[in-house]
Amino acid sequence: MTNTTKYLVIACCLMVQGLYADTYYVDALIGNDGASGRDSTAAWRSLDRVNQATFQPGDTLLFRSGRIYEGQFKPQGSGSEAQPIVVANFGEGYKPRLQGNGLFLATVHLYNVAGWEVTGLDISNDGPERAAGRAGVIVEIRDFGVARSIRLRNLDIHDVNGSLVKKEGGGAGIIVKNGGRETPSWYEGLTIEHCTIQRTHRNGILINGYWSREDWHPNRSVVIRHNVLEGVPGDGIVPIGCDSALIEWNVMRDCPRLLPDGEAAAGIWPWSCDNTVIQFNEVSDHKAPWDAQGFDSDWNCRNTLIQYNYSHDNEGGFLLVCNDGSASKRSSVGNTGTVVRYNVSVNDGGRITGKHAGFSPVIHLPGPTFDTKLYNNVLIVPAHRHPDTDSTLIAFDNWHGYPDSTLFANNIFYALSPVDYEAAKATRIFYTHNSYHGEHIGRPDDPAPVLDDPLFLTLENMGHPGMDALKGLLLRGDSPAKGKGRPLVDTAVNDLFGRPVLPGQPADIGVSNNLSSNAFAPCQLWPDDSGEHINAHGGGMLYHDGVYYWYGEKRGGRQSQGVNVYSSTDLYHWRHEALAFSPVDDPQSDITWGCIMERPKVIYNEKTKQFVMWFHLELRGQGYAAARAGVAVSDSPTGPFRFVDSFRPNGNMSRDMGLFVDDDGSAYHIYASDDNYDLRIARLTDDYLKPTPQDSLLFREHREAPALFKYRGKYYLFTSACTGWRPNQARLYVADDLFGPWTSLGDPMRGPQSEITFDAQSTFVLPVVGKTEAFIFMADRWKPENLTDSRYIWLPVRFDEGTPYVQWMDAWSLEDL
Repeated sequence: MTNTTKYLVIACCLMVQGLYADTYYVDALIGNDGASGRDSTAAWRSLDRVNQATFQPGDTLLFRSGRIYEGQFKPQGSGSEAQPIVVANFGEGYKPRLQGNGLFLATVHLYNVAGWEVTGLDISNDGPERAAGRAGVIVEIRDFGVARSIRLRNLDIHDVNGSLVKKEGGGAGIIVKNGGRETPSWYEGLTIEHCTIQRTHRNGILINGYWSREDWHPNRSVVIRHNVLEGVPGDGIVPIGCDSALIEWNVMRDCPRLLPDGEAAAGIWPWSCDNTVIQFNEVSDHKAPWDAQGFDSDWNCRNTLIQYNYSHDNEGGFLLVCNDGSASKRSSVGNTGTVVRYNVSVNDGGRITGKHAGFSPVIHLPGPTFDTKLYNNVLIVPAHRHPDTDSTLIAFDNWHGYPDSTLFANNIFYALSPVDYEAAKATRIFYTHNSYHGEHIGRPDDPAPVLDDPLFLTLENMGHPGMDALKGLLLRGDSPAKGKGRPLVDTAVNDLFGRPVLPGQPADIGVSNNLSSNAFAPCQLWPDDSGEHINAHGGGMLYHDGVYYWYGEKRGGRQSQGVNVYSSTDLYHWRHEALAFSPVDDPQSDITWGCIMERPKVIYNEKTKQFVMWFHLELRGQGYAAARAGVAVSDSPTGPFRFVDSFRPNGNMSRDMGLFVDDDGSAYHIYASDDNYDLRIARLTDDYLKPTPQDSLLFREHREAPALFKYRGKYYLFTSACTGWRPNQARLYVADDLFGPWTSLGDPMRGPQSEITFDAQSTFVLPVVGKTEAFIFMADRWKPENLTDSRYIWLPVRFDEGTPYVQWMDAWSLEDL
């Protein structure tokens, strides 16, 4: 069987399977358990009836909104990655309310199933008395094997009165369990996102996997993001037994003082995990009697990365990095390789109640941790603290051993009240290139300290909720902390605000960084002269009178807002010149607000002395049905451009497009046509405003995103497949004549993710003025959920025996061309 035949058989099987997928309806008010359930007018009534069914891949189960469903939802059957079983709601009203009323351990219990997506429900489990292990949702596999594709999203989970005591079994909003003696069981593909967790006692979200390294079967592809936890007194988000879990953009706040004295809990922390990434989270108001930090890298963990987080007003402090030195080496790998960078702590460490009152260092490091690095963080200790508050900023401590090899570098320790340090018996503690503002009692030995005020932009909003409050921590231009940091990163990363931090380059101290030299950092945020991320997507470049002009789509979220233009003389630093072209208020115009403008390109006509813009235009309210080319002109490269006309070139659909001016001054429009199956080229009239009848099919291979350039007398064309916003494999073509024939040279990309064009899509190839045969490949890494934040991939075009290719580089400069 050929590969093509095999794939066709698989596709047909999936299509047939999809044909037999059913949709079931449940209505607690007017449903009937004796009905078929396959129509909203023949809905089932109860959860008991739902639990009797065995669902198949691709099935959908819909609960009518505005209804209350009492009991437990414990479904049978499994979906697949390609065809999950989806639980959602239908109809008007509040989300369907599933109430366990404390009669079950969980209101929703996914037991030994896979391939489920549960979304759009309201879930509670409040019994007359507290009960250990009680939860809103339990996802559990035991002696099951590998469970793939579990997704919980847009759930409102609240009022779960589990035990407040950890040793009793606690309780939580969501508990994920995996285990088994006969068949090791774990998850591959577990996502919890966009949920609210309110008043769930004791904890928020727990992943309870295999913890001992003697029998460690980690969950993989675990993602917990965009959740809000409120009124949770204990642990917020805790992955246990996971590898490469991603925990991002969560908020935990308003933690009540409910736990019995002696109970320990913290905000977000892994245990028995490797390679955990905790980023862009905000934790505040934790009041547990012990610990109560915002973040923690716990024992039996390796390579935990805690970055870009905001911790404030947590009574136990900002950070715990710990290791139980008494744990068996067979069951625990200790705590090694923790990295804590680009985080902010404000007013953490204020415990003044309970038996541990007076002990709450901002950073606590107990036990034999090894190779911990804390750099480019900002710790702000406010003035006028309670007299009983612990003044310790950083405390090393004993837990059957002491830390070894700990680095503090490039941090700002901003003390508006006195702070001190406790090293205990820890070994090899290194402080270097830190900023110490205020009174630091027993300040550590630091070979390159900065003692002057770091000069933040403003501290006005410090301690306020929300990540936007941290923008004041940008450094002023005259800050003594600028350029005084130690280079620490091996690959390009971002600072807290998305600005690139490059290997080998002097870094700023603190959470913000400005490039100290000229360099490109693909896919990093690229600020313009005002500090805003450049908003010029799907763009093109024009060089005119010694200046580069970058034109691209201005996007507001998903909305098309016109065409921005930026200028630069060095290609590194860009000035926002203007909104060069925008929709108009006239509802009769082709470019009225609500239209879509994409892929703008501008060329200069030497004869008419006009700047001519072409762009892909879709008319308001028609989706992508219009498929037109739009033309506008200006007397200035920065606009404003005047709309001339829109049309289908020579009657052909026109979507993704580019412009090319050949050596003789003739201009060409390269465009995707016939629902993107065709790529065509049309020579333009001498004024560049219309296509001539010289219009030809290049090839019919379902390609788009054309980017054409000329090298040593041959024409080369980068293209993308047509897969919507999803990235795909690039393909390069070559021809001796613009009208063909064109020959495919295959995929020209090399390096990580080269098979999907580095997770991007081509838009333009820029010849670099002043350099011989030097070109830059330009592409966009799209973020369809927020197009404004889409990133730019600029990479040098290299040649292997005359054939172009593009090699991934984390950072590079024009000197590399």
